[in-house]
Amino acid sequence: MFPLRCLVSVWIFAMISCSPVTSAWMSGWTASAARDHIMLVREEPPSLGYRRLAYQSDIFPGLRGFIAVHGQPDFLAETRGGGIHYLVFYYLNPGRVFVMHTRGSGTGSMECDGPYALGHKERIKLDELLVKSSAGGA
Repeated sequence: MFPLRCLVSVWIFAMISCSPVTSAWMSGWTASAARDHIMLVREEPPSLGYRRLAYQSDIFPGLRGFIAVHGQPDFLAETRGGGIHYLVFYYLNPGRVFVMHTRGSGTGSMECDGPYALGHKERIKLDELLVKSSAGGA
């Protein structure tokens, strides 16, 4: 049986020497953490929503153009259903929502629906999340 110190050393070496594997693991971890959650998108310090938005922009380059036009969303929700990947962008001001979705499984492009008006209940929930994140809860 390996001593714990040896196992930790092997793990650290593997993490340092295998950065593509680490990146793949990290993107898988963030994907599972992101699924069906509303995430704050904040650049500093980088939030999970910001990381997911950057990751999705690498996979779907059209998102970069969308963000260049509309700006970075305040919140992001990510989900999948029926082989379709959905990203929901919430903009608190001016109170708009856009839904981006793939055309089907295996496609490298997304379509945009919206803008939709941010609903009253959504606004309350997002404002609560914003307050929590400002207090250090997110």
